[in-house]
Parts: sequence; structure tokens; C-alpha cells
Amino acid sequence: MAHWILDLRGNGGGADFSYAPLLPYLYTGPIITTNVDVIASSGNIIAWEKLLDDPELPVATKKAVSEMIAKMKSNLGGFVNIVPDDTLVFDGIKSYPEKIVILTDQHCASSTEQFLLAALQSKKVILAGQSTKGVLDYSNMRDINFPCSSRILSYATTRSRRLNYGKGIDNKGIEPSIKLTEGQDWIKEALNILEK
Repeated sequence: MAHWILDLRGNGGGADFSYAPLLPYLYTGPIITTNVDVIASSGNIIAWEKLLDDPELPVATKKAVSEMIAKMKSNLGGFVNIVPDDTLVFDGIKSYPEKIVILTDQHCASSTEQFLLAALQSKKVILAGQSTKGVLDYSNMRDINFPCSSRILSYATTRSRRLNYGKGIDNKGIEPSIKLTEGQDWIKEALNILEK
């Protein structure tokens, strides 16, 4: 197909590895990723260790998490650079799709926003819709059950280094270049954008 429409409305996130197969198709040049630091507390170490029990977690991700846990254990109490900033380079640019419209709304969050930060570095991509939720600067949420209550505390374990450069998105989100309203047919609008 010459063009794609990626309808991400309502996508609250998940895991960054899930969008990796799409990156070669939107690639038009190096994709720069500013990554995260984690506070190396005993609670965070336990929370990250629980991830290793997930049978659906890819082997490469388990290896990275294990390395991160080892860094945390040797730097208790401080911030640990668990994922260095990175520049992703592919061998070439795919001919298809030629253009990609990505539809977003206020429910797009977390890993969806991380994908968008990569996608917006592509000359093929046009973002349309509404601003995203803006919940990525502090992320990788973990839950703790209160021992004497049915309540659960969810807390962030990582902090983006984007904040060091004044490029945070929390509480404001990622703005689309083309705004759409609830009353519009968003797929039809995306098709119109692709025809231009």
C-alpha cells in the first residue's frame, strides 16, 4: 500500500518492544531516543524482578531487565541510567508506505507516546487528531497492595532524561500538526490528508 493510517485512539500504552516492527516502515533517517533513569530502591528492584517471571517478555528484554537490576543493586539509593540514549539507524528507507497519518486522542499514553516521539522524526509521518494524555516523563508504573486495605498504590519507577533538556510532555501531551474534533469523521479526514 502506498499510504498507511495508524489509528491509535484510545491506546493507553503497553510495552515499547511492541511497536519495534513498525519502525523500519516509517524510517527516513536516524531515530534519536532520550531514555530513562530509575531510582535504585529495594522496592523498585523487587518490582523489576517480578517482570522476569512474565513468559511473554522477549528474551532480549529479559536480558536487559536483568542487567538493569544488577546496576540498581550496585547503586542503591541513587538514580541509575538503565537505558542509555540511543540513535537507531536502519540500512535504508522503504519505498512503502510513502505517507503515514497517525491518529491520536487524549487517551494515547505511555508507550504509545514513546512510539509517537520516534514516529515524528520521520518525514513520512503526519500526526492528526487531539493531544495525547502526557504521561510518559515519569513511567514504568508498578503497583503495591496496601496490607490492611483493598487499595493499590501505583507509582512510577523511571524518570525521562528529556526533563533535563526541557522537553517533557507530562500534563501537556504531544500536539498533532492537524487538529481534529469529535464531530469529524477521522478516517475520512486522514484519507483527505493522504490525498494532498
